[in-house]
Amino acid sequence: MEALEGLEKPKAVFIGIDQSYTGFGLVVLDDAGNCLGKHLWKFPKTEDDGERLATINDKLWAHLGEYSLLNIEVHIAMEGYSYGSQLNREKLGELGGLVKMISFLLFGKSPTVFAPTTLKQSITGKGNASKEDMVVAIQRIDPEVTNHNVADAYGLAYMIYCAN
Repeated sequence: MEALEGLEKPKAVFIGIDQSYTGFGLVVLDDAGNCLGKHLWKFPKTEDDGERLATINDKLWAHLGEYSLLNIEVHIAMEGYSYGSQLNREKLGELGGLVKMISFLLFGKSPTVFAPTTLKQSITGKGNASKEDMVVAIQRIDPEVTNHNVADAYGLAYMIYCAN
């Protein structure tokens, strides 16, 4: 595992997931709050929704599967659904279900789910913060973060880290 090469194995990792079809953010923190990895995966639209889900499944399964082999505690947080949204609710539900299923199969538990407003409130102090507000807030921790999906994933990883 690249992120742990040359480092002492942590007792736990904290993974934040901002699931999206267009920009899937994933951030991993160690048990001291250090960032082990920031990922932004883009999944191009395909003719078949099942094919796109299978691609996401393979990528997420492979990445999280590496942590399941370390025999350490793994805590995962994911962003909850935006219930007021009108577009693609069903597709986003399928994607959220996929994340929950992979987490359960690998680690025996579903991710902790944080509502989008709870995430924004915790990280920026405003429950209605914009995507840009989230990026700016996370840049105080990690100036390299420039994408809102990665910023959300970082915030989720940080929240689950603080909760444990």
